[in-house]
Amino acid sequence: MSEQKKYNKIEDAINEYLDGETQENALELAAYLSESEGLNTVLLPWELDSGKTIGFKIRHNEHYITSELSTNVSDIKEALIFVNFADICIFEPFMGTNFTSPSDISNFHCLPLLWSDRKNAVIARLTKTATLKFPNACVESIEYHLDRKLSKEQISLLSSCEYIRAKNNVIIMGASGAGKSYMGCALGSAACRKLIRTKYIRLPELLTDLHIARGEGTYKKVIANYKKFAVLILDEWLLAPLSQGQTSDLFEIIESRYSEASTIFIAQSAPAGWYQMIGESRIADAILDRIIHNSYQIMIEGDISMRERMGLMK
Repeated sequence: MSEQKKYNKIEDAINEYLDGETQENALELAAYLSESEGLNTVLLPWELDSGKTIGFKIRHNEHYITSELSTNVSDIKEALIFVNFADICIFEPFMGTNFTSPSDISNFHCLPLLWSDRKNAVIARLTKTATLKFPNACVESIEYHLDRKLSKEQISLLSSCEYIRAKNNVIIMGASGAGKSYMGCALGSAACRKLIRTKYIRLPELLTDLHIARGEGTYKKVIANYKKFAVLILDEWLLAPLSQGQTSDLFEIIESRYSEASTIFIAQSAPAGWYQMIGESRIADAILDRIIHNSYQIMIEGDISMRERMGLMK
């Protein structure tokens, strides 16, 4: 297996890593991934602190040395990717070298720069696979006109992605043209920058996918695939009444992600108006009960739609 394939395998495993694990478990994962890939030179973190300093323990065959590298890596998941990236890209070329001290390792000081390049590539790939309607959307570009009545504090909190780690949801509401889809994509971009797997899809398209999957016998597989995304952005949420089959499919998606992942709902109406679109009262209760009680809600108001506002700026 090539070094790049080894790295890709490690990265895929890390992307499946669940947030909330202890630091000790994270370090064990780093050791396991490196050693299971047959890498004789292993770079392991031995300290992850709030000061954003990562201590490295380097094992080359049977020899251990330690050093420290101050970097901007603070999240455990990101640190694991950084560690294994450094292992393959920096230390594998020195397989025949006998390391006795940190000074023996060439280009050690270049790791942050090399990681920055690699991280940007990972972010670009995550953004592409997220299929965002507005791939260039970012929270920094959200406009806080007085008539929109948006809370900068709330948007800043959501952009930190802590709601994702807590498995909470976000409901973005507003009239057509209010800028709901842009805001949802901006939060999606923020997640991608945190190396979090994200997916954007219109609800009508999702329901079509599930309908086709039922006919092809791949229904469970498709449900499982959508469950894998830490953030699922559902645009055009309940714009039209659902059929009985669509209601059942919608419940399966919501149930599969309940307390397991975060969903961003982009809707024109508040949750109180969703009942009549779902139809089946008992299923509607079950769906809403799994959504609204652990959701942040954003209502975008405005005297002028963002489409009109952007048109006036041209």
